[in-house]
Amino acid sequence: MLRQGKPSCPVQCIQERGQKGVVRVKHRFGEDHLNQPLQVTAFLSDGSRQDVTAMANYSSNAPPIADVNERGIVQTHDVAGEAAVMVSYLGRVAVSRLVIPQQLATPFVRPPEHNFIDGLVWDKLKQLGIQPSEPCSDEEFLRRVYLDVIGTLPTPEEARKFLIDEVRSDRIHAVAAQDPMNRVTTNDKRARLVNELLDRPEFVDYWSLKWADILRVDRQQLKAKGAYAFYEWLRASIRENKPYDQFVREIVAAQGSSERVGPVNLYRVISTPEQLASTTSQLFLGVRIQCAQCHHHPFDKWSQDDFYGMVGFFNRVQRRGDGEGIDVSVGPPAEVRNPRSGKAVPPHPLEEGFGVQGSGRSQQRNR
Repeated sequence: MLRQGKPSCPVQCIQERGQKGVVRVKHRFGEDHLNQPLQVTAFLSDGSRQDVTAMANYSSNAPPIADVNERGIVQTHDVAGEAAVMVSYLGRVAVSRLVIPQQLATPFVRPPEHNFIDGLVWDKLKQLGIQPSEPCSDEEFLRRVYLDVIGTLPTPEEARKFLIDEVRSDRIHAVAAQDPMNRVTTNDKRARLVNELLDRPEFVDYWSLKWADILRVDRQQLKAKGAYAFYEWLRASIRENKPYDQFVREIVAAQGSSERVGPVNLYRVISTPEQLASTTSQLFLGVRIQCAQCHHHPFDKWSQDDFYGMVGFFNRVQRRGDGEGIDVSVGPPAEVRNPRSGKAVPPHPLEEGFGVQGSGRSQQRNR
């Protein structure tokens, strides 16, 4: 049984015919040319259950990998990958995820983990049956790191200076060839180059422009004083290597004059609590919750209550001022209601404790 959504959702589970007992899973690992019927059970508000397989609607986000017909029969094809089959009934949504891994010619070789992101990537590649790539060459690394960190290519002199240390590079690749588990051995000169680029003024220029674009620093909308205040705050934050949690906190919790407190200008370009909830979730959490404003998110776990719980954090934002500038402050508590159920939704984060209880250590860029 694949449980999706909150207990109040009419469509929460997809039960596979032919299974013995009840099996709760998050992902299903399939095989090519598999035909799998789905059975959709609605849990009604009176406590009863109803088989709604014939009345539900089905769709796949990746038909070349796994397609589904109007009867709820999933068919996988020759293409490996991951697909999500969405089931909807009376405005409620459930999702069954299928993973069709590639067939590896050799056993999966897991490289070393240098941070927690590496572990997540290696897990996903193993799940999909994809071997991690070999280390890139010094020439490839040089081009990539310059473009990624400071947005420009190295000069001929900078390239020659980096590439001249061939002995170090050859030794590392020789070790990698002898021991595949160490094939991403850290190259000291690469680490040094990254640190050098992070300390260059071009890093501040490049990433200030990037964040200005992300946060919509626009003179036409913010006027000259507001745009200048916001951009200068961004430059100062990046130049002093401000921890990311502090950076986000100063933006989201900004109060005061938009002409003097740069982050306040976010509340000029994004006006409604609903827009603020969806925009801040996407910008700072990497999570899209727009779909949950009207219904349970089709390809994720977010419900309408999750969406309006985030809205509750921004429902107290008050603005005063004219077209030249505004003052932002926090007003009295204001109730937020789920438009579908009519019930009041208290402010709450997308995950209980998410972003609230942490290690207590600020995260700065690694050097």
